[in-house]
Amino acid sequence: MAGAVEWYNSAAHVHGVQLAPQHWVEERKHPAKNAARHNTFGSPASTHDAGAGLGRECVMRPVGERQRRWEEAKHPGKIDVQQETPSPASTAAAEATSPTTIGDSPSTSTYPAPGPAPTTPGYDSLASGLPRGTLPYLIAEQFPEEFFNLRLASVLRGLAIPLSLMAAGYCALWYGHSFAPLWQTLLAWLAIGTGYTGVFTVAHTASHYALLPDADPVQDIIGAVLMAPALVAFNPWRDRFIAHIAAPNMLHQDPAGWQPVTVRQLRGAGPLQRLWLRLCCTTPLKLLGSVAHWFSSWGEMDLNTYQPLDRRAALMSWAVPLLFMGFAWPGMVAAGGLAGWATWWLMPWLVFHLWLSTLTLLQHTAPHIPFHPPGPDYDMGRAVISGTVTVALPRWLELLLNDANYHLPQHLSPAIPFYHARAAQAWLSTRLGPYLTQTRLSWGLVSGLLTRCQVWDESSGVYRGFREVEADLEAEAAQARDAQAEGGGAAAVGAALPEATGL
Repeated sequence: MAGAVEWYNSAAHVHGVQLAPQHWVEERKHPAKNAARHNTFGSPASTHDAGAGLGRECVMRPVGERQRRWEEAKHPGKIDVQQETPSPASTAAAEATSPTTIGDSPSTSTYPAPGPAPTTPGYDSLASGLPRGTLPYLIAEQFPEEFFNLRLASVLRGLAIPLSLMAAGYCALWYGHSFAPLWQTLLAWLAIGTGYTGVFTVAHTASHYALLPDADPVQDIIGAVLMAPALVAFNPWRDRFIAHIAAPNMLHQDPAGWQPVTVRQLRGAGPLQRLWLRLCCTTPLKLLGSVAHWFSSWGEMDLNTYQPLDRRAALMSWAVPLLFMGFAWPGMVAAGGLAGWATWWLMPWLVFHLWLSTLTLLQHTAPHIPFHPPGPDYDMGRAVISGTVTVALPRWLELLLNDANYHLPQHLSPAIPFYHARAAQAWLSTRLGPYLTQTRLSWGLVSGLLTRCQVWDESSGVYRGFREVEADLEAEAAQARDAQAEGGGAAAVGAALPEATGL
């Protein structure tokens, strides 16, 4: 794939739809970053197409409707977002107004004022009042040009820092494994897994064509090699990311948004499945949920699920992690047995998944962030801008993770590389602050994922406790049994009456 336009339009192979309007194709004749800086996703329609490629569904507005909305958005009255609290405007017009320009001058703002902010423990600020129909790409178009500039020094630094941490961890394991206490071994695993999460962030940047935008084959190779230790195939990861930004927090559609367990799902689950779902929803196992995603990704090795033109790339993507596993695993076992394999690969790999799961959950799961199915209730602007949580970490940890916690700029414009994500988030915060959900990492925030975000009730649009839902389902089952018993008794009486009367 040759760039951002091809990336978005490649979803036609995956999902059977076109994601980039024609003006992107024209702008692609100019430098790649000028076209790549746009994210053209609008509000999805209520229809969906399963598509042909990987068999995953993606909800998108038809191309003709998208083009119409783009033409309408070219020349509306400009709406500016001020850096302070937005000035009061017509509340009635809020739902009908779609912002098109982020201004730097507070005095020119006509953006609707947000309503009263909800309160949720653990969050510093909660999004409120973003008008429905807000188009994310119209905001992304106004990012400063420097957010798209390639900085090789930053790329090298983004690799050097986490790789150095990994090297220190492996040195500690190699030279101290026979005499080091357990807590030092745990620290070494934590260092290796945390460092690899930063390395994976660089690979993820390559997956959305932002690492080396003018050298796609090179960045594809770099991304595939860096993902190999996690046994993740590069191209399928890219496909899942495309589907994710096409339908963030869309119920039953977003493949990477950590679909919540729903009441309907529990209603149809058997005892063992319900027990497993309870463990996944209410215990720390939830913070390793990406391991289950990883297991399910192996189903994508079936080349019959790909378009014929995509099969070679998929095969090459899977070949790299399989080669790593074929050479590295036997070497580890030969050097240290199964204990050596667990020490040098498995435990750091689990630490990596702990970071991947926790960051992803924090970014797209909160008591006030809804999961809507395809239809009129789903709004792309609110799902992207207000439904993506930015969690600030200690600066030293952000450096190790390569700013993986700043996820919103990627949703608005995937052409922004990891080393500009923090600056892009700061730029958004000064202009869209009341419409963003932002907080800092804390134990209360993480524990809230386990205690407050357990089962999603589709009918009421809120999270409910697992025990509460189970009690309701048991009550429903008891009522159904009673009704069945009453119906059976009435039928028996009705059958006995003709015999008693001799009829």
